[in-house]
Amino acid sequence: MNEHGTSESVVEFDDVSKAYGQVKALNRLTLQVRAGRVTALLGPNGAGKTTLMEIMTGIRQADSGRVRVLGMDPARHRRQLAARLGVQVQEFNLQSTVRVREALTFFASLYNDPENVDELIDRFGLVAKADANFPTLSGG
Repeated sequence: MNEHGTSESVVEFDDVSKAYGQVKALNRLTLQVRAGRVTALLGPNGAGKTTLMEIMTGIRQADSGRVRVLGMDPARHRRQLAARLGVQVQEFNLQSTVRVREALTFFASLYNDPENVDELIDRFGLVAKADANFPTLSGG
């Protein structure tokens, strides 16, 4: 049991490998992330961080090994996990003509019971930017 009173693993990679041709992005990785902990992935370009995240979220499948996220296999339960995971990607690009309200409406449509987009725009002070082209927003 950890200091948060739980020993539950929320992410488990057991002997996971993934290669792209001759390049091994993950080579027999074993990793366990416990509930109530903050875990950071650090490493140089090519270390396998993006591949790990893609496998964890079900975007990509491992070549070998066992993966469990919240007790589920991401390759088989991608939709169920998407409703429970929050992942911030390093970079995300939309067409230059997409407006803030359109982007939020699209992302809201991915969920079974989404928040009201106009209420979110108001709550987060985005009323003045609601019709701005998405790429004109600050990345910060």
